[in-house]
Amino acid sequence: MKKYYQLTILFSVGLLLHSCKKTSTINPPVTDKCQLIKVTTLSGSSVSGYSTDGKLTSLKNYSGNSLQVSTIIGGSIMESSYTSSSGFPMIQTVTYDGSIVSNQLPVKASIAQTEGAITRTDVWTYYFFYDNKNRLERVREETIHVVGDWEYDLLIRYNDQDNVTSLKYVWTTGPNTSTTIVATGYDDKANPYSNLRVWKYLLSWDSSDPTSIFSQLSKNNPVNISLSDGNTRKLVYTYNNNGFPITKTTSTVNAGGAVVNTVTSYMEYICN
Repeated sequence: MKKYYQLTILFSVGLLLHSCKKTSTINPPVTDKCQLIKVTTLSGSSVSGYSTDGKLTSLKNYSGNSLQVSTIIGGSIMESSYTSSSGFPMIQTVTYDGSIVSNQLPVKASIAQTEGAITRTDVWTYYFFYDNKNRLERVREETIHVVGDWEYDLLIRYNDQDNVTSLKYVWTTGPNTSTTIVATGYDDKANPYSNLRVWKYLLSWDSSDPTSIFSQLSKNNPVNISLSDGNTRKLVYTYNNNGFPITKTTSTVNAGGAVVNTVTSYMEYICN
């Protein structure tokens, strides 16, 4: 699981043995809820763009006022443009075998990278499994063209409230080990990512950022996450009149109870 410049848009897939396409009903855009349009921290911001029918079509990530990554989102493809650390223009293209916005759930995503005039295909491949409620329950990562890379399965478990209770990474190559990360609490408010199914595919599945996975796959907002290194993430929210969080303060607390890091995010919406 090497740390290439993976954007905040990685995806899920199901093993080939179980990769039958599933369908789910996608409701029309709701008019009594809020669309997340901007998330800001001290280090930068992420700005979302929508079509007139409520579909998420773009994401722009900024460091200060400087645009770092621009992502265009289609029904079965996402394309992100950025500049590599060596100064070359880069394009990362994610191609799904189904739709991330309409009825056919994808079971495979292939990721290619173009740097200047050179394109590397299938740098990452992800397979997605779903349970009988069409919830994403397993992600397999394969990097067959990256020599020596560790590949993994991500197992996702939910409670009856449709909130993720645990993430378990099982390495399928490399060390014969696993890592489990547990969420031990959620609020009872609306998760801004639960309005659109596409949000669950705008993730890096890497275990370095488990908070985003818990947040973007769950119905409510996580308030306590136990990490595999012994630290704990504690999240505190304030909400707007629609019940959506407008601030999120994330504190990392070590095993001795000391706060080692705190980040506050500010969320803006269009609410109908």
